Amino acid sequence: MKRDFIIVLLILITFSSCYQSKKEKIDKTSDYQYVDERAVILKDSWYYDWLKKIYGYVPWQPTEEDLKLTQTILEHAIENYEFDFIKKPIKSNIEKYFRQYIPFLNEKGEKAIEINAFCELLKIPPKEELAKKGVTEWNEIDWKNYYVQVDDGGLCYWRIKINIDKMSYESVMVNGF
Repeated sequence: MKRDFIIVLLILITFSSCYQSKKEKIDKTSDYQYVDERAVILKDSWYYDWLKKIYGYVPWQPTEEDLKLTQTILEHAIENYEFDFIKKPIKSNIEKYFRQYIPFLNEKGEKAIEINAFCELLKIPPKEELAKKGVTEWNEIDWKNYYVQVDDGGLCYWRIKINIDKMSYESVMVNGF
């Protein structure tokens, strides 16, 4: 009995350490930070390059307090009927959206966060070289590492820019409206 217990314990420790090292490896290579299960802070993406080139914006790392302020400002936008296009109850339904937080310093050096939200994960076709080899399976977009941009999509896709220093927001932009 004792021997069986020790064997089971050793197996569990082995699996646990394998899982841990895999998780650490993933965390070291990711370009995002979790806010919650459906929200991440993008740390690096082509979108940052575009913001810098077009507007001179630079990325910054928000604190827990900054994220709480962002949520407060978002709730203020809800109270101002900016999200009436979302099924009620609005607050809990907003949390069902996948959200990318893109923190940047604007031209005045003010801390801002753009929230890019979408209600479903897109699937993308295989790359051309894989398609030539007969691979036909489409995969979900890696929304935790890459900025998601669509040309339409309607109410499923929206963005809002939040200025933390001014405790304000810019109007919600809904795709296709």
